Amino acid sequence: MKKHALTITANLALLTGSFLLVSTSQALPLLDVHLKANAWQTQYSGEIGQNNNTVSFDDLGFDKESTSSFSITLRHPVPLIPNIKFQKTALDTNTNGTIGAGQTFEFEGETYTAATEVNTKLDLSHTDLTAFYSFLYFDVGLTARNFDTQSSITDINGVIPSATAELDGWIPMLYAGVNADLPFTGVYIDASLNTISYDGNGLQDLSAAVGYNFGDLLPLTAELGYRKMSLDLEDLDDVEGDFTIDGWFLSLGLAF
Repeated sequence: MKKHALTITANLALLTGSFLLVSTSQALPLLDVHLKANAWQTQYSGEIGQNNNTVSFDDLGFDKESTSSFSITLRHPVPLIPNIKFQKTALDTNTNGTIGAGQTFEFEGETYTAATEVNTKLDLSHTDLTAFYSFLYFDVGLTARNFDTQSSITDINGVIPSATAELDGWIPMLYAGVNADLPFTGVYIDASLNTISYDGNGLQDLSAAVGYNFGDLLPLTAELGYRKMSLDLEDLDDVEGDFTIDGWFLSLGLAF
């Protein structure tokens, strides 16, 4: 929890520094820039495992977690050149739980039987680079999502060896978005979807928010939104499962 609080504080500090920079310099002509720092309250649900022996996130001890993300979106009117969005999401947690009665859980070649107390370190942090074109209020493009993480299961009593899995690589995803202002109010809607499905594996990441832009004299934005990331793994690096990470988020930003 302390780690996530420090990350959120660092993101807000970066926004403050960006605000000071913008206040002392002129924005690039015809270039719209939106920086955002999000505090996301996540909830894990579903199951994960190997060889049809899976365990629920409830048994692993997962509860609500506070995490964060930071994004920069650049929009311009130049034809054929795509707009750009960069987003970095911290999504790691450390929990303790007990394998339920009658369950056998496998992970990276190790078997954890019923009543085994385990520590789970799950890291699904990622970085997105999105190139997209805008048509009126709609965005269409491609996202390259990079994972470079390590997750592990450890028997707290030390009877069963620890198991560690690495997730490293780029995943291409289709991107669609909506960005629309309610005229003369400062209120806007911002929504996006990244999705891919192949060989029985699927990943969908949906985000939707209602925001308020305080105006040119105070180029701040505030949003309340909901984000849901769903993974359906048939056999990805010997890991299988069907689980969701979702929850509400608050966002502060700069728009200039």
